[in-house]
Amino acid sequence: MAGKKDRSFNYWSMNYKGKLRRTWVMLPICIIVGIIAPFWTASEYGSMMVGIVIDIVMAVVWVLQLLYNMRKAREEEQQELGQQSGSGQASPMSNAQYGGAAAAPAQNAQSSQSAQSYVQPIPLADQTSPSGTSAAAQTSSVPNSAQPYTVQTTATPDSKGFEQETGRLQMQMAYLAVSLLDGAAVADGRVRAVYVHAMVNKGQSAWDCFFRVGDSLVASGDLMKSMPQESRSRFFASGRSLMDDYRNVCARYGIDAPTELRITYDPKNHGLHTDVSYDPIGDNDPFMAWASQVYQSFHA
Repeated sequence: MAGKKDRSFNYWSMNYKGKLRRTWVMLPICIIVGIIAPFWTASEYGSMMVGIVIDIVMAVVWVLQLLYNMRKAREEEQQELGQQSGSGQASPMSNAQYGGAAAAPAQNAQSSQSAQSYVQPIPLADQTSPSGTSAAAQTSSVPNSAQPYTVQTTATPDSKGFEQETGRLQMQMAYLAVSLLDGAAVADGRVRAVYVHAMVNKGQSAWDCFFRVGDSLVASGDLMKSMPQESRSRFFASGRSLMDDYRNVCARYGIDAPTELRITYDPKNHGLHTDVSYDPIGDNDPFMAWASQVYQSFHA
């Protein structure tokens, strides 16, 4: 991640934050070599010009590498801030921007991005998804909803009210993700499914989404490349806020909150399927594990 120190000894396997630090570490070495080079070439070749040329080339290469690593490290930090769980202090998005409780699928046309332009597959890790349980809110019209978890039900004093509230929040999460899409891409079937992932890790809610366009997966970040950083932050803050609301509903009904939600939504037919898990979040990224599972399901 961009904000953490990369202690790898291999420069080319580092993130750009680590490469930037290594570039600064190389500065005193370059200065020492630059001082020695003219004297060495003078003694070996009878001229200091060769050493001076070496100094100039080395200085130019170092400056260019520094500027490049600074720019890439800045991009890494912006991407991390946009997608990782923050402190939760960002204000939630308004319904007019990203489809809140009263939002309808017709709002999809508000997006200025066409999903047809983003058909590159997400680089997926070869991981397996954690096991879990199946939620109450689901329909049969969702394509490639990933392999269902083991069904587990919990008796509640008012299960109907609980299912209605959590089902509404799941649908809000789906509408939030759909708000990134172009309405025409949904209407003509180019966007075949919307995948929303929400989880609780170490007491903090996290939220993200991705999409199936044709036979490729498209990350939310790809659809927000031209959006201001503030808008991207509000988008993910709104998703985390919905997950916080979900946890509050569980607490109010005296039900254990899940650690993970996997929502699959058909934007054309409005079918929704939700899988839930109560297993602790491990070291592997469950979001990428699910994306890998979905990708493999239609490339088997």
